[in-house]
Amino acid sequence: MAARYKAVVLLLIGVLWIQSAQGTCDCTADCATNCNAGSYFDNSTSTCVACNPGYYCLGGANAAIACAAGQYNGQSGSSSSSACLSCGTGSYSGSSGSGSCTTCPAGSACTLDETATPTECLAGQFAGAGASQCQPCPAGHFCPSNGLSSPTACSDGFYNSVEGQTSCSSQCPAGHACPNRNESSICPPGSYSAAGSASCTECDNGYYASSSGAASCTICDAGYQCANKTGSPALCDLGFISAAGANDCTKCASDKVSNNLRDSCDDCPAGVACTDPT
Repeated sequence: MAARYKAVVLLLIGVLWIQSAQGTCDCTADCATNCNAGSYFDNSTSTCVACNPGYYCLGGANAAIACAAGQYNGQSGSSSSSACLSCGTGSYSGSSGSGSCTTCPAGSACTLDETATPTECLAGQFAGAGASQCQPCPAGHFCPSNGLSSPTACSDGFYNSVEGQTSCSSQCPAGHACPNRNESSICPPGSYSAAGSASCTECDNGYYASSSGAASCTICDAGYQCANKTGSPALCDLGFISAAGANDCTKCASDKVSNNLRDSCDDCPAGVACTDPT
């Protein structure tokens, strides 16, 4: 009986020795050295586990190594640091161990290939989503605060001609127009504008502006006609008159004659026939 028991014990010892020689173990700390590259030893499960995205694993007893902030790795089972890729300009990863990159938010720029923290645009600048650089506010616009995603156009009647402005403080001067908000242009003859006007206005009938840059139009004097709003008033012909503010001259009646000022039609002098007022 004793001999049989001894034989069984020896048989069990032999089996265990053969299994050990084939690489099977009880997954203690010694077994961690057997993890292949691309995996790491998980103490909670006492098994080798494939490396997660955002990490790479050298194998053996080494722990998983996180890709640095500004980098990413979208694959599992990576075994080399070369698996960590740069996010590229216009995107970022804010922490180590990222499996993907995030588009740079509007109002900020991601200027580096490996951006970890977006840079907020300053006042006078702006940036849309995914920008690699903050852009200066264009002329005719303003950017009053930090972190803006788009510029604001100057109000009607105001302008600025320089990039990167935080306000539109220049009012369009009288006699000028600012239709594009990035410069002021002088009003041509025959038109006018008050200060703060976005555009020039044509003179009304009976008014004129013979020079450029007029802040207002001048009323046509009595005895003159101002059909040409861009030139000087023209004296009415003999036999014609006009009131102040008239656009054209009016012919006197056949029994009347215009006075020298051409502002009234008078009776014919005694003893003179006025069949033609001219």
